[in-house]
Amino acid sequence: MEQFLKTPFLPEKRVSHVIVDGRVSSSIISSLHELGIDTILTPALASLYPSVRCHPDMLIHPIGDDIVVAAPDVYDLFKPLLMPLKIKLIRGKTYIKSNYPESIAYNVARINNVAFHNITYTDPVVRDYLEQKNVRMINVKQGYAKCSVCIVNEHAIITSDRGIANAADTYNLDVLLIRPGYILLPGLNYGFVGGATGLIARNQLAAAGSLNKHPDFTDIVDFCSKYNVEILSLGDEELIDIGSIIPIKYKHG
Repeated sequence: MEQFLKTPFLPEKRVSHVIVDGRVSSSIISSLHELGIDTILTPALASLYPSVRCHPDMLIHPIGDDIVVAAPDVYDLFKPLLMPLKIKLIRGKTYIKSNYPESIAYNVARINNVAFHNITYTDPVVRDYLEQKNVRMINVKQGYAKCSVCIVNEHAIITSDRGIANAADTYNLDVLLIRPGYILLPGLNYGFVGGATGLIARNQLAAAGSLNKHPDFTDIVDFCSKYNVEILSLGDEELIDIGSIIPIKYKHG
């Protein structure tokens, strides 16, 4: 039996379905399938630059339970992918354009009951749903907030963004601040740790590639171990930003 995640990005048990970049490598897909996890591959949005045009954290935002908000540009493309899972797909109001900040409307980093974003540009539909869930919106300069935040559990995150780290510390989150870079994002200088990771079980964090090649690997392992979270590298390739591994359903029972 499968259930939806009550709180986005924080599965209670082993995940059964994740949303990932439609161009993700076959080795990552195979690694997930070997774990019994089905992959939903995103469509491409031509108005975004090639590096991120399939990144799920740019195109959608999961609200929790069965609700996912999609940019109107990709709503019709996501519908046949998500409806078989009985997901209630909601059309956002903000069309995504190529240049920052017109590309960031759905890239909100939610950790339990707080969410970090450059709230001037948060899609109003996403913001309304978060307010209904009593999620506190925290304004930060970083618009690519979800890309920038690796969620370890409801109390702990990893980021290379000092502004997010400072804000998270204010709201009593435990933060590991790592060095920027060392994560591939083809076409750009580098990617972000949140975009390269995602929880696939309450105590298991998946990485898109080999996290042990990151210079802060030991610190990351020690930080995750503090919360009894194991790191699972999905392949031997260099770590790559794929727009987050977004868990949608988990196996119950």
